[in-house]
Amino acid sequence: MPRKRTAPDPDPGPRVVPVRDELADAVHALAATATFLSVAVLFGEDALEQEWELQEGGRELARGVVLRGFHGGGAPSAPELRQSAASHLAAIRELADGPAAALLPATLEDVPTEVLGEAGALLREAGLEEVELDVVLGMDPEHGLVLAGVPVTPAQAHVWLLEPLYERLETRVEGDDLLALERAAARWYFERWTPAGRQRDHEFARGVREQEFALVDRPFLGLNDLTALEWLEEDGDLEELPPKQQTMARGLIRSVVGVWEVRAREGEEATFASALDGATYRVCEHAPDTHYGAGAVVLGRLIPRGDGSWLRSPGALVVPETDPGQVEALARVPGPETGELPDALKVEVMVTRLTSSTKVPRRVRPAPGKKVAAEVLQTLPALLLGAGIAREIGVDELPPEVDRSQLPEGSFYDYEIDPVMAEWIGALSEQALGGARGKDGGTKGKKTGAKPRGRR
Repeated sequence: MPRKRTAPDPDPGPRVVPVRDELADAVHALAATATFLSVAVLFGEDALEQEWELQEGGRELARGVVLRGFHGGGAPSAPELRQSAASHLAAIRELADGPAAALLPATLEDVPTEVLGEAGALLREAGLEEVELDVVLGMDPEHGLVLAGVPVTPAQAHVWLLEPLYERLETRVEGDDLLALERAAARWYFERWTPAGRQRDHEFARGVREQEFALVDRPFLGLNDLTALEWLEEDGDLEELPPKQQTMARGLIRSVVGVWEVRAREGEEATFASALDGATYRVCEHAPDTHYGAGAVVLGRLIPRGDGSWLRSPGALVVPETDPGQVEALARVPGPETGELPDALKVEVMVTRLTSSTKVPRRVRPAPGKKVAAEVLQTLPALLLGAGIAREIGVDELPPEVDRSQLPEGSFYDYEIDPVMAEWIGALSEQALGGARGKDGGTKGKKTGAKPRGRR
C-alpha cells in the first residue's frame, strides 16, 4: 500500500539539529546499513537477497530522523525512533555473521567519514521528500555531529529527488545479469553520440541525459520491451515510492524531449514553446540562479508535474538568448545519419555540435580490453537464449555478406534485438578478435547475424 504523506509542520523548527540521543541511535543504524551494503557480498547470498529490503528500511528510518529532528508532521516519538533504530540494527547484525561482522561500526563514534556521507545521502533524500529541506549531515564546532537543513522550493525538491529515483532503478537493473549487460550496451551506445573526453561544464547534465536514455526511453529486451520505469510500474513498486518520487516517475513516463524556445520568464515561472509545433508549456524553473530569458533555447527533456506545470530536466542544456530564427535552425541541426535515432539521441547530437567539434557517431570501445570483450560474448548467448531473444544457427544460415573464411570456431546465433544491442555485440566481436581501433580508441562494430527488433 502506498504510504500516506505527512505534511510538514508550518514551522519546521530549528535548521541546525544536534545528533544526540534517539537521533544518534538512528544515524548509527543508518551508518551500519551503509557499511553492510558496501560489503554485502562478504556475507553470502542471503545478505545480497536482502539488499533491496535493507535499503528501503534505511530510507524509512531516515524519514523518521528527519521528521523527528525538524518537527515534521507525523514525526515518531523518541521511544518509537529508538526502537526502529534498534530493530533495523538487529536485522543487519543477524545477516552479518562471521568475522566480517567486525566491519560494522560498534558505535556512532566508530563510523568513518565516508560512511557518514552515505548515511547523509539517505537523510538528504528524506529531507527533500518530507519537509522540503536540503539536509546535510556534518560536524559543527559547537554541537559536534549535526543535521543542517536549508529550505528549498517544491520544484527543487522534486528535481533533486530524481537522483535517488535513478539509483533505485539502477539497483534493480544491476540485479539481473541480462539487464545489467543491456545497461552497459545503452551506456556505450549513448557515448558514441557525445563529445570525446571530459567536459566538466557539461559532465553532470550529460550523465543525467544518459540515464534518461537508458532507463526512461530505451525498452529492455529482457523485460519484454518495457523500460526500467515501466517495469517499476508494472510490478506495482512505483506505488511504493515516496510521493514526490512517485510524481517524478509518472512524469518521466510522460515526459517529452525536444528543442524549446523560451517565450517568457519571470522568476521561477517560464513559458517554453516547441520548435516543432509551437505548443507551449508552463515551466516551473528549479534552478532560479540559471540565467536565461525570452529568446533563450533549451535542448532536452520536460517533465510534467501532474498539476499542469512542467519541470526542466537537470540534463537539459540552456543556450542563452539568441538571434531570431535560431530555434528553427537548431531543430534542423541533426543530419540524415540521425534519422532513425530516438529523440533523446537526436538532441544529444545537437548538444555535441553546439559544445564541441566532435564528429558523431564516434568510435568507442565497448569493453576495457579484448579479454573482457571475449568474456562478455561468452556470457551473452545463454542469457539471450534463456530470454527467448536468440537461437543457435548453422553456418549455412549466416547472412551472405559474412566471410566464411574468417569465421572463428564455435557456435553461431541469430539475435532478435534492437540496434543498441546489435551494434554493441558487433563492436564486442570486433574488439575480441583484435579489430581495427578507431582514433578514439574504439572499434568498428558489425551487426552480423542480428535482426532489428521493434517494440512489441
